[in-house]
Amino acid sequence: DAYAARSTMVIFRNTRNVLIENLMFLNPANHTINIINSRNITVTGITELTYDCNNGDGIGLCCSENAWIFNNFLDTGDDSIVFSAGVGKSASTTGQTGVKNVEIMGNYIHHGHGGVAFGSHTALGISDVLVHDNVFNHTDAPFRIKSAPANGGFVKNVEFTDNAMAFVKQAFTMSTDYNDAGTVSKYGAADKPAVFSQILCKNCTVYGVSGNSVYVCTSKESPHSDIKFKNVVFKRISSLG
Repeated sequence: DAYAARSTMVIFRNTRNVLIENLMFLNPANHTINIINSRNITVTGITELTYDCNNGDGIGLCCSENAWIFNNFLDTGDDSIVFSAGVGKSASTTGQTGVKNVEIMGNYIHHGHGGVAFGSHTALGISDVLVHDNVFNHTDAPFRIKSAPANGGFVKNVEFTDNAMAFVKQAFTMSTDYNDAGTVSKYGAADKPAVFSQILCKNCTVYGVSGNSVYVCTSKESPHSDIKFKNVVFKRISSLG
């Protein structure tokens, strides 16, 4: 019971014009910062040391718009920067919107499961995201889009450019086969899995990959589209993925 009741360290809900600057966050019981149903958010100059914390997500944007995340050091126990936009068929009845208009730049991201993670809650959509000029070092999956089949929704218009990655497990992951059991129990499963489109990855370097360099998983009824890689250089690849 205590495990299920672990608290997030900082929550902003229904806020406008938020600035989080020059703070250090250590060892949360669960997630570190969650920003929910908010607008006009800036996170800059912070340090997060949550590696080896159970969950330990860094910065979570849930159903929020207009965010700038730059010049931070994130060493996290789960996804370093993660977007969440609802689950299941009835997500549209909650009165919330998806995640959109986000810029992420100039961050040093160390460890973490997902460096910048889209989902797995994707029902209301995640769109218009620019991720550029960041360093990912020993991050499991620096660029990760994930959704369970029952969550539905979309991820679109994402640009991941001019980023450096080193010693990762999977460099680029885009999948709708994520195991998210039970999350839609009270919302009902979506009619079809999420669709990813207009995804551009360019001008990136990847040094050291122990798993799949690129992994894309879709379904026959909801195929992904317009996913492009341009000038992405891989070195020291350990597998054939």
